Amino acid sequence: MAKIDRKRPLTPIGSVLKTLLSKLDLHEDTAERGKAMLAWEIVAGEASKHSEPAHFRGSVLVVSVSNHAWLHELSMRKSELLGKLEREVGTGIIKDLRFELKRD
Repeated sequence: MAKIDRKRPLTPIGSVLKTLLSKLDLHEDTAERGKAMLAWEIVAGEASKHSEPAHFRGSVLVVSVSNHAWLHELSMRKSELLGKLEREVGTGIIKDLRFELKRD
């Protein structure tokens, strides 16, 4: 195995990612937003079979819902779901949820 020359100090991965996100013109919390979208299935439970995170509008996570009944159900559980998402991804990433009917 080749020996690695370590003349330069190692750079923390956080600094590298911050620089990369900046160069790609991506928002710094892109990773956290992705984590939030992946956490939806855990957070929503049974409702995740009838809904899916679609995209962000600022700090609002827009969730696509299969029908009116689930739209109403999730709207009623909005505070609970926001709290669970906050515990999963941290505070300040998602400030609100918006539910929309799935477009065919």
